[in-house]
Parts: sequence; C-alpha cells; structure tokens
Amino acid sequence: MKHPRSRRAGGFSLVELLVVITIIGILASLAVPGINGALQKARQTEQINNVRNIGTVMFTYSTDHDGNYSDPADTSALTIFQSLMDDNYIKDGGIFFASSSGKSKWAGGALAGSNVSYGCAVQATTSDDDLLPLVFGINSGLPGATPNQVDSASAGQATLASGSGPWGNQGVIVFYKGNQAKFLKADSNGVVNFIPVGYDGRAATLSQP
Repeated sequence: MKHPRSRRAGGFSLVELLVVITIIGILASLAVPGINGALQKARQTEQINNVRNIGTVMFTYSTDHDGNYSDPADTSALTIFQSLMDDNYIKDGGIFFASSSGKSKWAGGALAGSNVSYGCAVQATTSDDDLLPLVFGINSGLPGATPNQVDSASAGQATLASGSGPWGNQGVIVFYKGNQAKFLKADSNGVVNFIPVGYDGRAATLSQP
C-alpha cells in the first residue's frame, strides 16, 4: 500500500530562515559603511558651501559699507551674523547651521549660539591681508579653542577636539578674505593653523559662538 508523500504546508524551515537572515546581515554590513561615507561627504560639502556663501555675503556687505565686512559695533560672530539677517543680507538663518554638528536647527527668530556652526573675523575690512580667515566652520569639539588675537602663525593655532562636526578633529574649512576656501588639515595632535605662512596683516580677532 502506497503512502502519499508528505508536503510542507508552506513557509520556510528554521534553517532556511537563518540562512536568509545571515545573508541580509552580511549585505547590511557591507552597505552601511558606504551609506555613512556618502552622508559624511554630503555634510562636508554642505559646510564648504555654507562657508563660501557666508563669506560672499560679507563681501557684498563690504561694498555697501565702506569696506567693512561687518558692522564695526559687532564684536562677536553671533552678533555679526544676526546683523546680516536683520539687514536682509541673509534671509534664512539655516545657513548658519551645519546638519552634522549635533546642534539645534534654526527655528526662526534670533540666532543663538546653540544653532550657529560657524565663526568669523571681527571688524575685518577690505584693507586687511588676503590671508585673513574671514569665515570658518566649527564643530562641537571646538568651543573655546579658537584663536583670539592672530598676528602670526603661532598665534593663529587652535587644537581641534574630536566632535560631531563633519570633519571631527581632522581639520577645518576656512574662507579667506582673499576669496579662497580651503580645508586646513590638523596635525597628529589635532592642532590646526588658521593663519597661513606669509600672513602680514594687522592683529585680528576670530570669534565663534
């Protein structure tokens, strides 16, 4: 007497499910680094563009205000950026926010130090040396480390701490008064020099929120 062959009612066996889960895990482990790398590159590009755009706005301001890149009465990056918005040179405060900085996004109204991810030179003018850092990116590991008075290579150094910014402690993006954006690579100790060799300008103040 022949017995009918047993058939699986449907679905997968435990072994088959484990094989599928393993394959998915392997594919995910291969894809995640690539995705993270692409996101990091996009964030770095965003910061480069923002630094250039803020610098360009300050150039425009200088043509309207006797060569001053900002209101001489403003003595910090935060007040300089706020004045640029108040005077309608910048209408979207989101330009001062770097999406990878871990800081709060601009929600309208007055700027606050917690949502500004860039610094700038204070009381800079068109008569300053072209190698003066006009605008620069910062990250959450940098507060308090920005050089203040800068008049030589040694006085323009800052130590970058590892943070959540797009570059971490690898370096910083700087837009110079001479209309050039440059990535400054930090040394093995995380020290970056904001002032290039050849700077021969007056002592200037760099400020960050």
